[in-house]
Amino acid sequence: MSSSSVDAILPYWQTSTPLVVTATASDPDGYVENVELFYRYRENSKVSWGSWTSFGLDNENFDGWSWSFTGSDGYYEFYSIARDNDGNVESAPAEADAQCGVDTVAPTITSIVINDNDYLTSSTSVTLSTDASDVTSGLAKMRFSTDNVDWSDWEDFAASKSYTLPTGDGLKTVYVQVKDKAGWVSTIASDSITLETIPPPPEGALTVTIGTIRAGEIGLADFTQYGIAVTKVRITPKHDVSGVEVYVVVHAVKPAGVPAITLPVYSYFDITTNIDAAEVRRATIEFQVPGSWITQNNIDNRTIRLLRLNGGWRELSTNFVGADSIYFHYEATTSGFMPFAVVGERMVTPPAPAPLVVVPPPSPTMPAPTPVLPVFYTLLAIFSVGISALALYHVLTWRLRPFVSLKILKRVMPTRPAITLARLRIPRRIKPTISLERLVPAPMTLAPALPVGPLKPVPIVTRLPVSPRRVVTRPMAPTEILKRLKRGRKPAKPKIPLERMRQIAEPLAPCVSLDSLKRVARPLEPVITLEGLKWAGRPVERIIWERPKRAARPMKPHISLKRLKEAARPLLKPRVLRERRLAIWGEGPKPFLERLKREVFKEKKRGRRAT
Repeated sequence: MSSSSVDAILPYWQTSTPLVVTATASDPDGYVENVELFYRYRENSKVSWGSWTSFGLDNENFDGWSWSFTGSDGYYEFYSIARDNDGNVESAPAEADAQCGVDTVAPTITSIVINDNDYLTSSTSVTLSTDASDVTSGLAKMRFSTDNVDWSDWEDFAASKSYTLPTGDGLKTVYVQVKDKAGWVSTIASDSITLETIPPPPEGALTVTIGTIRAGEIGLADFTQYGIAVTKVRITPKHDVSGVEVYVVVHAVKPAGVPAITLPVYSYFDITTNIDAAEVRRATIEFQVPGSWITQNNIDNRTIRLLRLNGGWRELSTNFVGADSIYFHYEATTSGFMPFAVVGERMVTPPAPAPLVVVPPPSPTMPAPTPVLPVFYTLLAIFSVGISALALYHVLTWRLRPFVSLKILKRVMPTRPAITLARLRIPRRIKPTISLERLVPAPMTLAPALPVGPLKPVPIVTRLPVSPRRVVTRPMAPTEILKRLKRGRKPAKPKIPLERMRQIAEPLAPCVSLDSLKRVARPLEPVITLEGLKWAGRPVERIIWERPKRAARPMKPHISLKRLKEAARPLLKPRVLRERRLAIWGEGPKPFLERLKREVFKEKKRGRRAT
């Protein structure tokens, strides 16, 4: 039985077509006639596989079993099926022999966005969002550059990535490239952002300069002289900072774009600084609220607190410091500078007590009599219980009906054997017991030591020499050739009929009867002619016949066992050698048929002219 498998395709991702697919095939008891390649395809990894399709048949093994495979971009799987000279066909495998992917298109990069498309940043640490895609193999790597000359190493692709800009204020541009799994590199995309590590003071802000603050020390910015809600701002940095300035902007009404607050608000204000927010370890804000505002709005001074806008208004830890004749003083701790608001809650007036209502004690009541069910309902309940018990008994004692009836089971017939009895009686390999040559009678010779004439004995020829048959090709007209091609090739008759094969399998009847064999075993009677009797008086010349030096060997059968095996089973399509096929068809069957049709047309045209 022949076997075959498709060789591994390396690398997995192919960037051009056609690609060469090779296979290995073998047959232990013969040779491989041809190998057929099958494949299946899917466009990308998110869709399911298509059906198996035959790509082509390779009948020639001059340069190995190979195919020049072409196809569109996507994923492919392959397997092969071999056929040997005995007509056996290999079964399809359960899994594919080889896999590969074809990707001939580079990935597409749409854009790169820095910090959600902001135009300004105060920190060198930014977030890059890359929008890229690849239809077939998928994105694999990415790299970055800030000057489009020196690039970073390739790293795994990620839609979002943290990136550090070069130091120094000004316009910063980031370039990006992506690469897919097949190795294709995309075009270059870029985006720009302005870096300002020292922000300018806000418009209309009150500015207080602190100067240099050492790590662990507290820097104080005093706004008492301005008479606003914020009085002092204390900053504790993580590292040494210099040239520190604090800016405060007070809003008369709620700024646009900030959410509303349901509580009474005393003041809205913004606090910013010229150092990076990541450098601030802790900040304390001292603020004051006038007692007149608290009294006019009926505010509980214990509920005064500071709110910070950070994705919504968040309450800060606020403590009461003290009070004077005009203001109540408070302080709050924060971890950053954002818009702030000072709020308080109104005082709640306790409700007046409800009048006392005296409820007289309840009068004693007699217990209600127990209802007695009528006799009809009692009998109905007993009857229902009995019916339910009977139904439960039938359910428990009910026998399950078989899923398949006996009538259907009788229809099941035993399967027919795959090999019939007639085929089993015909063995594949038959070796005759006695060859036909050994049963041919030996040539008869004259008895020795008897007077014979001067004539030499004539040997008996038992079989005429067989000369090889010579096939003479007869030229055919183009019309006759075209008719034979349309009619198709006739099935070849076996050179040895099946009846003859059965005779060979059975004990052969001897061609020489038993009486003839007995006569051969007896001494031969002398055969003396009248001419020989005339020489009887003369001295007898003794003729000594020499025995052959070696016995005759049995002749080999003219029909080989391989030919006998081919005659014992249905004939296969005869193998046509490459040289003979090229001699018949030339460069191919299609050009030959075209020339044949032209010759037929010319022949018919000459016939019409002759008439």
